[in-house]
Amino acid sequence: KATRPRGTVVQMGMGGDVTLPLQQVTVKELSLKGSFRFHPEFATAVELMQKQLIDVIPLLTHTYPFTEHEEAFAVAADKDQSMKVQLDFA
Repeated sequence: KATRPRGTVVQMGMGGDVTLPLQQVTVKELSLKGSFRFHPEFATAVELMQKQLIDVIPLLTHTYPFTEHEEAFAVAADKDQSMKVQLDFA
């Protein structure tokens, strides 16, 4: 639902089987891409962050201490209230 018409949906890693709303995929003319191993892209992303060429802070919506990990996972599961949730181990 969140993907714009003619947008791309990327599935990263391995998850369980899901029901795919094929009618929405067709009507919105979406592209589906899968990526299991993204090692080169990960290294590039880390390098861009280290050089401060991209700012990922706006993507981070919540930070919880590790002791509150259960609440953090609950918030992370609710995409209406979170985008990226971070656990602080410090």
